[in-house]
Amino acid sequence: MNILTVGELLYACNENRLVSFKGFGVKAQDEIKEKIEYFMDSRGKFLYAHVCKFAEELRTILSNQYPSNVFYICGDIRRQMPEVCGVEIITDGEENNLNPEFCHMELSENRLSYRGIPVFLYYCDKSKIDAELFARSCSADFLSAFDQKTLNAGSEEQIFSTAGVQYIPSECRERPDVLDLFNGHSPDLITTESIKGIVHNHSTYSDGLHTLQQMAEYVRQSGYEYFVISDHSKSAGYAGGLTEDRVIMQWAEIDSLNASYGGEFRIFKGIESDILTDGSLDYSEEILKGFDVVIASVHSVLQMDETKATTRLIKAVENPYTRILGHPTGRLLLARPGYPVDYKKVLDACAANGVVMELNANPQRLDMDWTWIEYALNKSVMVAINPDAHSMESIHYISYGVAAARKGILPKSMCLNTKSTDQFQSWLGI
Repeated sequence: MNILTVGELLYACNENRLVSFKGFGVKAQDEIKEKIEYFMDSRGKFLYAHVCKFAEELRTILSNQYPSNVFYICGDIRRQMPEVCGVEIITDGEENNLNPEFCHMELSENRLSYRGIPVFLYYCDKSKIDAELFARSCSADFLSAFDQKTLNAGSEEQIFSTAGVQYIPSECRERPDVLDLFNGHSPDLITTESIKGIVHNHSTYSDGLHTLQQMAEYVRQSGYEYFVISDHSKSAGYAGGLTEDRVIMQWAEIDSLNASYGGEFRIFKGIESDILTDGSLDYSEEILKGFDVVIASVHSVLQMDETKATTRLIKAVENPYTRILGHPTGRLLLARPGYPVDYKKVLDACAANGVVMELNANPQRLDMDWTWIEYALNKSVMVAINPDAHSMESIHYISYGVAAARKGILPKSMCLNTKSTDQFQSWLGI
């Protein structure tokens, strides 16, 4: 399978690639995935998506066990950072009064853990807990914009009010200039509720776990207006990429399913087309023009230098059939860094060619990185928050992508899939 790292093996499990090999069923794949996640989590860094639910679980246990004290989640988890150091909780309780065993925590070598995840408890006087919670829920640069008098104003709402700005959610407290964006009004930030359609998804036509119909029906029943199927293209042999004959077969099934929906829900014909080594796209022009949406992504030959990798992406962006550039650096958090690219040049090319940049919401990717959203907005490049779903349930990766997008202060109007079906169709020009 050309897998070189443990992280790549985990990603293969998430994309259901092991099940196609003799001796590897869904159960074996899930067991391997569980063991890898434990191994990766034990190295001292953790994916936010793997830890956030345990943080809330522990906070609830602590609150129930010690009802006279308050317990707040803070730190990386409250900021919804893609990678976190563990569970951080601040309390007005006293250290000597808290028994870890009562809260299902373990104490080893003076370090607390919960479900194998490090726990950091910060004890604070009740009169100072608001200022301490604020200080532990933003970046150092953001915090530097506040003086001590303002920090002592009371609750977080009062701190922002004293500073003369609207309340800023904790996941947005990264850059000091965000204060200017919230001065007098709140930006129309992206939310999970504002997503109207699910773009970039896979089915059993390639390496997905569920059929096209199952995926579409799950998306429809989840309350979305449309669904873009984008299985892998033919060069992705490792992922069961679609030959031209199977593309046409899928198109026929989509037409049949759309007829059955009677206009109440729409499946769009998409493809995740491999960007080949020279920057060209998979398939002939005749096939490419038959898709409603072409997402161009790199999946192979990841060891290029920055100049070659950037040139490769720009050529793909300049292809007239490319509508979305998928996971632009190919990174896998905690597993492999993205290949080096000149983000500015790639985003400039997207701006010049009307191509949307993907923020891949798979919590192992979150690629593009949220720190580049500001530049994308300055260039009027829209962002698509896509789950890259390989199963029905993984469409809900959307929430992790939205969290990352909010860190970059992405407004609803600049997110592609906040468009209604009619607006999306109009954007496609069909």
